[in-house]
This record gives sequence, structure tokens and C-alpha cells, in this order.
Amino acid sequence: ASPSLSWLASMALPLPQQIEDVVTFGGDWAREFAMHRQTLGTAALLLESRRGRAGHDRFPGLFAGDRGFGENSGDVYGLTLGWSGSHRLCVERLREGPVVIQAGELFTHGDTLPATHESPWCHVAYSRRGLNGAMQALHAFLRDGVIPAKLKTKPRPVHYNTWEAIYFKHDMATLKDLAQRAAQVGAERFVLDDGWFKGRNDDRTSLGDWTVDPAKYPEGLTPLITHVRGLGLEFGLWVEPEMVNPDSDLARAHPDWVRREDGKLILQRHQAVLDLARSDVRDHLFNALHALLSDNEISYLKWDMNREVTGSGHHAQVKGVHDLIDRLRAAHPSVEIETCASGGGRCDYGMLSRTDRVWVSDSNDALDRFDIQRNANLFLPPEMSGVHVGPASCHITGRKLSLELRAHVAIFGHMGTELDLRELDDASRARLAQHIATYKAFRPLIHTGRWWRIETAGPDHKAIAVSSQDEREALCLLVRTGSSELGRGTSLRVPGLSAALDYRVVAAGPQAPHVEQSLGHSLRSGNLRLSGAALLGRGLELYLPRPESSLLLHVKTV
Repeated sequence: ASPSLSWLASMALPLPQQIEDVVTFGGDWAREFAMHRQTLGTAALLLESRRGRAGHDRFPGLFAGDRGFGENSGDVYGLTLGWSGSHRLCVERLREGPVVIQAGELFTHGDTLPATHESPWCHVAYSRRGLNGAMQALHAFLRDGVIPAKLKTKPRPVHYNTWEAIYFKHDMATLKDLAQRAAQVGAERFVLDDGWFKGRNDDRTSLGDWTVDPAKYPEGLTPLITHVRGLGLEFGLWVEPEMVNPDSDLARAHPDWVRREDGKLILQRHQAVLDLARSDVRDHLFNALHALLSDNEISYLKWDMNREVTGSGHHAQVKGVHDLIDRLRAAHPSVEIETCASGGGRCDYGMLSRTDRVWVSDSNDALDRFDIQRNANLFLPPEMSGVHVGPASCHITGRKLSLELRAHVAIFGHMGTELDLRELDDASRARLAQHIATYKAFRPLIHTGRWWRIETAGPDHKAIAVSSQDEREALCLLVRTGSSELGRGTSLRVPGLSAALDYRVVAAGPQAPHVEQSLGHSLRSGNLRLSGAALLGRGLELYLPRPESSLLLHVKTV
């Protein structure tokens, strides 16, 4: 009989008695990485995901530290499990006083294992400088030992993603027009999202049939790819290899390849799950994707996963997914892959070790996305975090936000755009091009610097920053989220600078007119010069007159 396990912790980490506060992360679709702080009591804090993926509601990571630890203060331990499936994290104060954290894969009923089992890696960071210190240690680990060397020397290209512009309505003339417009505003990669494969006109059909739709693309993808590459853009493609619609040629030809529970087909979002524990299923998917990548000049795959894995056998399923991606990367080492799972349902380090970008959330609402990204970046460095400028009116929240706020939030990650460029007037198009140029100018700093969560005065403001490793430069983003103290501004201390140096502070790139008018004369004219000691200590007194507005500041040595 195959061996079985009920529980095996990858790590049991003993911590000092003064550890009292624990911060965990879990939200929902389009509200990923919500932060929850708890004080340890006499009972164990148990976090479990049984969804067959990391999940939106139970990210496999946490921070534990002194009572009241903050962004820059307190002893803090950060921990995250490198596993892409069901998992368990447990934090418990023992009777004798010390605190122990356990983290590991959670085995479901019916999981069978090979004779030799290797647990997932668990990664731990420690800092005496609060959350920022632990976060920066995790970023350094990923940058030094996980992110491929080829991506450290290549700037992360600005994306244009077609989804929110066309959805399933693919038309060659429209796509060529969008690619032309994307190139004009400064995009560097064109990603063709869902709807390109045979029979795919809605989300109820054709998943699994990974051949180009002859009705939409009678000459294949070649004419579009040639057009896109002729504009100087890379070409990327959306796929969802692990899933299948019952209404598909693949499901009809191989009904035994579809996972069932007690003989029943369980659907979510009109999708079933292919049994990737089977080598013949993996071989079929590898051959289909290998053919696509071999026959077309595709440099990027957006690898989606739009439902959870129910039932049993999660371990073998996840190992099968990892195996499939590893085989594909070995065969096509130049192709970059983005991990996506209904947004941020699979952002774990197990996927990060074999993919190059993370789609953290399906929400392009800049206010929500600012919070999501700010928390996700505790674990994910910005160059791996895809953030897009969406439409003025978000299709999820319905909130209408300025181009400046949408662009400023997207700049602090791996920037992209995901809107119908045909709807922009000439002024908005030029403004977007300016924001993309700003991102390109600061991309080396954002993607190599030290990341900071900034504590601000009052309830209406939030801020983040990135500083250069040599302390000579920083880029800060201040967002006014609310109006509970409408007539009051905030103080912004700029982190990561040297107290011994002098700096010039300027508003970077385009600002909203009402924000620009609210700036002091010296800041608006670019003549504001302050010492590093002043910027680190007292900071800048700033006032944004309206909620849902933002200010981008560049600080550099004189």
C-alpha cells in the first residue's frame, strides 16, 4: 500500500517568549492580502487552506513579533511556505512559555505519496527593524537566489493586456489597432488574453482545446504576432492548462482525464480540473503548449488557474503542475511565465521559484489595489508583482478614479495597462504615455531598491517608498484615501536616506491639476532642498485637498 501522512511540518520554529502579536493575510477574490493582527492567547492560532492552492483567503505566510511591532520597530519573524496547494500554519504558545510556529503541506483524505517524500521549503526572515526589515530580507532572498539571472539584467517590459478591452470578442483589425495604440503610449509587451483558442466565445466552452481558433484566426496567430513584433513589442499569450470545460473536444475524447469526486463531476465557473497526477495528461498538455511555443514567436505565458481543486489527492495534483511547468521551462528557457489564479490565489514561493511574474489581483481599482499591493509586497518584490492601469471606471467596484492615481499605483510594481485604448482622447493618451515614461525612468530604482511601508499621520493617508541601496535616491508615493480629516494634511518621512547628505525633492512626472496646485512654491518649482536628517526626521508637510488622489515624489542627492 502507498504510504500516507496526516501532517508533516516543514519547519517547527521556536521563538522567544516575548513574541505576542501575529499578522496573517487572507481576503477574497479582488481583495487579496487583507491584513489581520492578533495577540496570542492560550489557544493555538491555526490557519488552514484545503482549496488545492494557496488561496485568496489563506496566504501561506505570516509575521510574528513583539507586542505592538510596527513598520520600523520591534523584533519580527517573517515566515512563508513554498507550497502551491493545501497547507497549514500553526502558532502556539507552549505551557513553558516559548512560542512555536509550524508550517507545512496539509494532506487531504486520500492523498497518497511516493516511498520517498520531500516536504516543501519553508522560508524565514528575522529583523529587529519591524516589518520593513523582515520584508527587505525576503526581497533580498528572492532577488539573490530565486529570480533568474536573465531577468536581473533585462528591464521588466510594460504590458498591454487585451482582457478588459475586448474580453472574448477577438477581431484581427481591432487587435492590430490596439497593438498600434499600445506601442504609441510606450508598451513593450502585448498579451493576448482569453478567447483566442478554438470555439472559445464565452467561459462555458473549449477550455482544454489549445489550438488557435480558425474562425477568429484563419491564418493562425502569425499575422498578429508579426504585426505586434513589427511595432517593437513582445508577444504574450493567456493559457489555463490545468482546467477543462465539459463542453470541449478534450473532455469528450478523454472523460477519464477529468477529476471526479465519488464519481461525480464537480464544476466551478463551468470548469472541471484535469488530473495532472497522471503522466499521460501532463504529456498531452506539454505537447500542446510546446507546439504553440515552437510554432509561434511567443515570449510570455500568462498561466491562469480559475477554480479551486476540490476532493482528494491534492499533493499529486500540485506536484504534477510543478512538473509540467518545469518541463516547459526546460524546453523553452527564454519564455517567461506569469502565475495567476483568479488573481492572487497562487502567489506562494513554490510558484515563484518557477515563474517570473505574479498577477496579485484581478482588481484594477487603484485604491483597493494600493492596499493589496502594499501588503503583498511584504512577500513579493515589486518587479515580480504585475500591476495594471485599468479603465477609469473599474469593472469590479464601479469606482471612477483619475488616471494619475491609477498610473501612480501601477508604477510601483511591474507596470502594465489593461483598458480599451480606443476610448482615450488625445490628452489622456498623451498623459498615459507620460506616466509610462516615468515608470521607465524609475524602473531600475523600483526593481532593485529597498522597499518601505511608511507610517503616516492621520487616518486619510497611506504611503510607500523605494530607496536606492546607496541611500542617494528615493521615490515616494502618497495616497489620500479618505476625507475624515478633510482639511488636514500629513507628514511624510522619507526612509532609506543618509542623514549626512543633502537632497533635492521634486514632484515626479504628471500630477493631477488639483494636487499640483496644492504644492508649496519650492516643491512645485523644483527648488526644494533639504538635508537627509530633515527628511528622515521631521519629513515633509504635505496637503492633498481631495480624497482618491496621489502624489509621486522623487528625492535625489544634490
